[in-house]
Amino acid sequence: MITLIKRDLLSTKNVWFFVLLALGIVWAFLSYIILQHPGEVVELLVIPAFLTVFFGYGLVAHVCRVEDLNRVNERVLQLPVHHHVLILSRYLTSFLLVAILLVINLAFFGVLSFFSDGKLFTFNEISTYGYLLFQLLILIILLYLPFYFAKSSNVATWSIRISVFLWLLYTFLLPLFYFERIHRKYVPDQYYDHLGVFLFLFTLLLVPISFASSTSSFRLKRLRKRNLLPLASLCVIIFIVFAGVAKIAESKSLSSVADILMDTKVENVKVKAFPAYQYDEGETPVQYRVLVTIEFSNDSFSENKQLVYTEPIYVQVSGSTRDYLGLNGFEVPFEWLFSSHYVGRDKEERKRYAYEIEAPNFLTEEEKVTFLANFTEEDFTVFIESKWLNAGRHLVDWRKR
Repeated sequence: MITLIKRDLLSTKNVWFFVLLALGIVWAFLSYIILQHPGEVVELLVIPAFLTVFFGYGLVAHVCRVEDLNRVNERVLQLPVHHHVLILSRYLTSFLLVAILLVINLAFFGVLSFFSDGKLFTFNEISTYGYLLFQLLILIILLYLPFYFAKSSNVATWSIRISVFLWLLYTFLLPLFYFERIHRKYVPDQYYDHLGVFLFLFTLLLVPISFASSTSSFRLKRLRKRNLLPLASLCVIIFIVFAGVAKIAESKSLSSVADILMDTKVENVKVKAFPAYQYDEGETPVQYRVLVTIEFSNDSFSENKQLVYTEPIYVQVSGSTRDYLGLNGFEVPFEWLFSSHYVGRDKEERKRYAYEIEAPNFLTEEEKVTFLANFTEEDFTVFIESKWLNAGRHLVDWRKR
């Protein structure tokens, strides 16, 4: 087994120089561009991801084609070696090759993150990138080798071209149409986090199924019998698994967004009166403006995750506060609030965010004194209405009540 793996790895020694050179040049160029223009990070990372997939497939295909040209498989099978050992060694070699490629990419990723002081990427972004990339590389192996052992390297190559195209549709295009048509929503970033993790885990579970398909197909091929059934079974199983993973990621992302919304709490409401106009020194103001400040807290929201949440937080005003201020209610943009209005942390280390609004009515001196003396937070009711919530509406809790 180890001898077969060493032989396969040695057949790629002349290719690695060009692979490392190409990746180094691309990452160096991207690092310069990204550090100069941080807003283009996500779009540019597609380039090294594409190269990694291309080289991963190329290395696995190179090993198989060299074996074909040298007729190594036939000579090995003439020895007292079972075909299961030959196929297993090819799987292990392929996994080792793509693992090396992924480590190289993540190393470049880490260097770029280091020089940017960790501001460009979060751990979740790096892990999602790694999960999706490694999952696609494993999927290429799980499809290429069964078709290679059943048919030929040319047929296996076409299977990978079609599979990668379908994978791109499945990962990036179909979720857009699905969420828009079924949920009338955009795809949140949380979806890709869950998709990357579950795709990676379930793809690993497909490894023994792919190996069984390869051994069965290869055995039938040597017996000169039809071997489409193992390949067709593998494709059907992959389709079912990917459909199930998409539903799991959908359910998890919907729950994640709902949890973020429901974690929103109202810390307090403050009012401040100040002169409506500029007065001379010693002159008593005649009218006062009132500034209402409402503070929220939310520990689940991350400014690095795009919720694509369009509905605002609704605040209803009642009682004497409504009568004095002429303010029936107002709306607080959710993402705008939790993205740019951070004011600190409370005693329990929850992140706090503040929103200010000026009341339409002016108050006289007497009204100001009476209003401030009788002001109560009970006049404010805060709730969220959203399609992301199962009930459609959530009454926001107060932290101090």
